[in-house]
Amino acid sequence: MKKLRNLTVIESLVGLVLIFLLLCIVMVAVVRSVGVSDDEIRGKAMTLAETKLQAIAERDEILPSPYAHIESFLGGRIIRMVEINDHQTDPLVPEGMQKIVVTAIWINLDGSQGKQDFITYVDNNVKEKIIDSVDDEIQNRRQSKETL
Repeated sequence: MKKLRNLTVIESLVGLVLIFLLLCIVMVAVVRSVGVSDDEIRGKAMTLAETKLQAIAERDEILPSPYAHIESFLGGRIIRMVEINDHQTDPLVPEGMQKIVVTAIWINLDGSQGKQDFITYVDNNVKEKIIDSVDDEIQNRRQSKETL
């Protein structure tokens, strides 16, 4: 049988460094494959804000004012804030209108933050007319069923 020679300190260190480098490469590959990019985070934040703004603006009922709501997504990487104000809570908002602000805040992979505000105004007078006409139609249908 041959005797195995003992490894020198330098050979041992070189082996450990190579193993460490291989582990680093594998870790980076895994993190990149699992993680999302900054563009995906920003795109998701923008989509969440825009869809919320549309959903609020298209509602038939008049929303309470002042109103504030905060939600988080992707483990806190995206924050969506909703604020609704009218002329009584914000004198810069015209009377009979509501100002809806949806803010998207996201945290990039490097830890920096991004922010985008989406703002729209809703005319409460138009919503009141829509609600009144729907109520009138419901009453008319009830009356027509009663007469049958």
